[in-house]
Amino acid sequence: MGGAPCALALLIALSACGDDGVGDEDAGPGEDAAVEDAGPDAGPIERPVFDAEPDPDVLTGCLADAPAEGSTRAKRVECPEERSAGTVAMAQEGDILLENAVAKVVIRAATLESLTTIGAYGGGILDAAPQGGADVLKEIFFGLDLNAARATDVQIIDAGGPGEPARVRVLYELDELGLIAAVLGSGVARVPPGYGAIDYELAPDEPVLRVRIRLAAAEGPRVVGRPSMVALVGGGAELMQPGVGVLGDSPGASGRPVLVGEGAGEAFALGIDQPEGSVNAINSILILQGEERVIAAAGEVAEWEAQLALGTRAAEAYGAVAREDEAELLVEGAAGDRVEVRSGDAVWLRTRLDAAGQARVRVPAGAVEARPGFGPFVAPSGVEGTAPGELSVEPLPRTTLAITATAEGASAPIRATVGGSGGELRREIVFGETRFDVPAGGMGTVTLSRGMEHDIHVEEVMLEAGEEVAVSADLARVVDTSGWVAGDFHLHTEMSTDSRHQLTDAVRVLAGEGLEVVAATDHDVVSDYGPAIAAEGLDDWLVAVSGAEVSDPILAHINGYPVQRDTSAPGFGSPVWFGRAPMRTFDALRAMEGPLGPPLVQVNHPNRDSSGWFRSIALDPVTGLVGASPEDLGLEDGADLMDFDFDVIEAFNRSLSEADEDTLDQLLALWRDGWRFAMAGNSDSHRDTAPAGSPRTYVAVDDDTPGEWGWADVAAGMRAGRTSVGAGIFVTATPGAVTGDSVALEVRVQAAPWVEVDRLRVYAGTEVVVDREVEASADVDRVNEVIDVPLGGADFVLVRASGARAQRPALPFEPFGVTSPIEVR
Repeated sequence: MGGAPCALALLIALSACGDDGVGDEDAGPGEDAAVEDAGPDAGPIERPVFDAEPDPDVLTGCLADAPAEGSTRAKRVECPEERSAGTVAMAQEGDILLENAVAKVVIRAATLESLTTIGAYGGGILDAAPQGGADVLKEIFFGLDLNAARATDVQIIDAGGPGEPARVRVLYELDELGLIAAVLGSGVARVPPGYGAIDYELAPDEPVLRVRIRLAAAEGPRVVGRPSMVALVGGGAELMQPGVGVLGDSPGASGRPVLVGEGAGEAFALGIDQPEGSVNAINSILILQGEERVIAAAGEVAEWEAQLALGTRAAEAYGAVAREDEAELLVEGAAGDRVEVRSGDAVWLRTRLDAAGQARVRVPAGAVEARPGFGPFVAPSGVEGTAPGELSVEPLPRTTLAITATAEGASAPIRATVGGSGGELRREIVFGETRFDVPAGGMGTVTLSRGMEHDIHVEEVMLEAGEEVAVSADLARVVDTSGWVAGDFHLHTEMSTDSRHQLTDAVRVLAGEGLEVVAATDHDVVSDYGPAIAAEGLDDWLVAVSGAEVSDPILAHINGYPVQRDTSAPGFGSPVWFGRAPMRTFDALRAMEGPLGPPLVQVNHPNRDSSGWFRSIALDPVTGLVGASPEDLGLEDGADLMDFDFDVIEAFNRSLSEADEDTLDQLLALWRDGWRFAMAGNSDSHRDTAPAGSPRTYVAVDDDTPGEWGWADVAAGMRAGRTSVGAGIFVTATPGAVTGDSVALEVRVQAAPWVEVDRLRVYAGTEVVVDREVEASADVDRVNEVIDVPLGGADFVLVRASGARAQRPALPFEPFGVTSPIEVR
């Protein structure tokens, strides 16, 4: 989920930040001052010419080592060793590498298309990191208001060298972005008739990439607009807008158009060179816009500038783009800790302290406050002072937790959740013995869990400053899932536009929740969890396949998995939904078959938001018929809305809702009418606080022994409809003999002792024919009996169980379990 709100929020944010890109303030509705005729006496206008003459002295070959001090280099990427580290580092052969002794930047040039974003263009910044550091930026685009620079050529115009800057030039024309055109309609953004050049320059030994954007009017008397940048960022950095706050706590606001990010060992600062503007944060999409409009009169060139500074700490990166009138504040504390510097009532910057325990923070002159912290934690108050000046902070008191956790006597990925008086403090996936710190103060609770099949361990501890507290437990696997494997087939990470969940952490969470098979289904991008799983040592715990969620924000979100990944194509080959009916998306996903066999096509959250396909077509849950027409949906006449060429219906998405109940009713109606779809329930997880596997889809396989099953077995189980959805409760049912119009149904409902079960329902076809209470118990088997089920003429049954109380933090919502429809005759 999330695609529709994100797409529309992006458009609203951009629209709110500027005008329509053309005309003047006096232009009325429908008028376009930028393309008015210059008049019969104006004479011909000589339009500016931009060229991109390639430097003939560009180096070739694989050059993995950084340039020497005092030197720069611009060249085409020719080998993987020239890429930066990091899960969102995406440089391809043919892209352009700009680097010096301290910084490395990649410009998208292998094709004139974006790599990360379908419907966007090349020529943007693809990777950026300090030398030896990890990339945390996915891609940066430049444009004017709602429009983007569509690259027509990308060339190295200065290959650099000793004492010389390296330069890349992008020739562009302004154009609409595919996403905006698809959602608002082509022409709504009124593309101004502009063109120009973008110059990227990196000087020797400087950590700053300087960007100059020049703009000219292709026709009419002028082109007008506000400079804008769209930055897609990964989940490895905390994001801040100086003077506004930490983005996530704040969506951004008017102020200086500067974005700062700090990760584990790298930092960046990105800004438009204007005193005022805005930053709008929509999950992993950041929109920066200057307040001052640029105006390119006919025959003239307007320009604006931007900077991207790189470093290892936020204070270092921001210092390279700070205003000249900002003062320097020296903050001293414990080496490696973090400090939050506040100016007035707002957060100005959070930064790590260096090895000497210092940070030099540029901040507006006047009253300031420095608050100590570590990791994600910051003290509620600190030391006040004045900038310029010096402040010394005492370390934030902390307690070290030493967790020793096993499952069935062996090391396994286990989730440790620490709660304090103010709520949840920290979540970590632990293996064997692990240590981490939390803020000291009062009583805390440590919960160790491993999905819904294991028991949990809950222990209260005193969080005393400077103390180490040991917590140990061995979690027993109590729910019998023999013959089944636990999967989640709807997941999101930092590769999605609406998630900042770092991929390496996400795969740890998958394993820690006890999942065994997963599909990567990021929005409009074919993701591959395999390298991250291998890097985290999780190959023995997880089977993962590549997939994508094709995310039409108006009509439908559709998963395909496994699919073939194309590392050179936008979205790594994810189908473009612009102008394509969802039925054709089914075809496009099926055409992406790879070595693992035909993809499964899954309709996601069919009744939630505007992106639910059953809601779009008005599928009647009673009759199983479609109530909408192709014209209602903006599709071509004759489009067959009953073209149900998909395999799986995601009947349950996250916690139970009315929309899920509607989907279950529709699924049963379709089964009644002879359709046969597999049923799934998935977490649609976008962050670690809404963990994967709640709910999960159990798939029947012949042998669930690790190493004895693979994707082919899972696909066979899914296609046969042998699934059961569980969120804390695991339900199975086996039909026996049909006598007259009833069936002897062997029903088993299992739940770990910490899960509540209080209700059992059995459906015959579309009707509930058994509805009874389940007696409270700490036994794993809550129901294990043969039930005589009246069929009323139906040829299939479904069993579901539920509880009324969530068990946080292990289970964030009310438990439930549901079998797929089971044929009985």
